[in-house]
Amino acid sequence: AAQHARAMAQATRRAVSTAQALRWTEAHGRLSLDWDARTEPFAAVTHVAADGTRRVLGGGLSGGAAELDVSRLPAGGRYEFSLGTDQSARLTEAAR
Repeated sequence: AAQHARAMAQATRRAVSTAQALRWTEAHGRLSLDWDARTEPFAAVTHVAADGTRRVLGGGLSGGAAELDVSRLPAGGRYEFSLGTDQSARLTEAAR
């Protein structure tokens, strides 16, 4: 039980630190992303509209920073940010 608790605590710390590695802002029709490319070199962004329509805004992004044009997106919905390596990926969602 103690070993399991330690493993869960380590996984939680990794999840928290990883979640904090992605920063984004939206202003003036531009979505700006900043992430730690040393730990997660690849990123992709999808917009999911309120009616469920999905639009891939950027795929295969690298370098730890990107700026995307979102001026023609419908209001509302959410963003899905995928960050990963060659071997694993994680998905983070955020309301727009």
